Amino acid sequence: MQVSKTLKVKVKVVIFLCFLLVFLSIFYFKFLKGKKILASSLDNVFGYAWSENIGWISFNCTNQNSCGTSNYGVNIADNGILSGYAWSENIGWISFNQTDLTGCPTPPCIAVMSTTTGKLSGWARAVRAFQTEGQTLGGWSGWIHLAGTSTDGTPYGVYLNLTSRELEGWAWGEDVIGWISFNCKNQGVCNTSNYFVKTSFDLAPFVTNLSYTRDCCGLPPYYQFSWQFQDPDPGDSQSAYQLQVAKDSNFTDLQVDTNKVTSSAESLQVILAKKPSFGQLGYNTTYFWRVKVWDTYGPKSSAWQQASTSFMTPLHIFPSPNFYWIPQTITRNEVIQFCAVEDATCTQTSLSVCYNNNNDQISCQGKTFFWQMSSDAIFVDGTGPNTPNPRVKFSNIGSKNISLSITDDVGTCTTTKSIKTYLPLPKWKEISP
Repeated sequence: MQVSKTLKVKVKVVIFLCFLLVFLSIFYFKFLKGKKILASSLDNVFGYAWSENIGWISFNCTNQNSCGTSNYGVNIADNGILSGYAWSENIGWISFNQTDLTGCPTPPCIAVMSTTTGKLSGWARAVRAFQTEGQTLGGWSGWIHLAGTSTDGTPYGVYLNLTSRELEGWAWGEDVIGWISFNCKNQGVCNTSNYFVKTSFDLAPFVTNLSYTRDCCGLPPYYQFSWQFQDPDPGDSQSAYQLQVAKDSNFTDLQVDTNKVTSSAESLQVILAKKPSFGQLGYNTTYFWRVKVWDTYGPKSSAWQQASTSFMTPLHIFPSPNFYWIPQTITRNEVIQFCAVEDATCTQTSLSVCYNNNNDQISCQGKTFFWQMSSDAIFVDGTGPNTPNPRVKFSNIGSKNISLSITDDVGTCTTTKSIKTYLPLPKWKEISP
């Protein structure tokens, strides 16, 4: 029976595809799979460490211009956890990956750097000691301790110098690796052998001393929120901030959200309004607030820092003192009528305003008044400093500051105006010639 040409072609295609599948599988498991676990050349640790036993250890393929053929490197994540691979020509890959560090001699096994102190802890491991194409080798463990205590009781470890951003100190590699120096400063050889392991890792900033003040008598009234930027990295400063104010501690009912604001300012004023829109505060309301900041180096952001206590805005608008006087031109020893509230004598509109719990305007009658005047002021006709509309005369001429404070159930506000007293005009008497 003769096989058709079409069938022959199909058989050849199937054979070719099977061959291709086998080839790709071998290629993947032998080459690509090994490369897939290698860190990127864009990782943030680079430079060389030195071991007297195994020589140079490269922490990034950029050190050797080999990234086109072998993209390896070590990375420090935002949470401080290390990952990736360093390379030694004598013992091969050194892994910082969590999956390769289980079963370390002394837990915790994970390689991590403290994001507040810069100190490293945990382990790394030479891959060749436990795996070569899936085969376990014996004879040495390959463990490298990043911080510990030597046999004579001396502590050792690796840490990040926050000024130079270089790693310094020693790690200990069991068996064939021995002591590993991360910086030429460790051995005082920087003039002749300038090696170091460096990172562009940015320690996260944080926020402290959250506080607020308020000015409920201002126009407009406002709350001023303040904080202090802190960063473990020397010289790092605030590049941006975000402030949120909410009616609940979970910050789901936001009343103020600045989003990310590019600014070095460590305070923000928020208006207190009778009918608040988004971005303003209302009266008789409990609020929670928090801040996060960004630094200049990363830039990296802090965690949210929430104020330890909530705050409550006033029940209503503060008093608004105002007054005028009769007559407008004042002479020495002349009785002056000061007007702060409406009565039979004081009928003009430029008077003080107070408010109820609905923020409706009401008379300030019945509130506490306090007048402050110059020392030559004399209250007359039974009035005094606590009279809403006092009568006063001044014994001296010149400029004087007059202040009126009004206090109600929520607070006190003050207004000050300047007046001037003059000599009285001379009295003329007509005499016949």
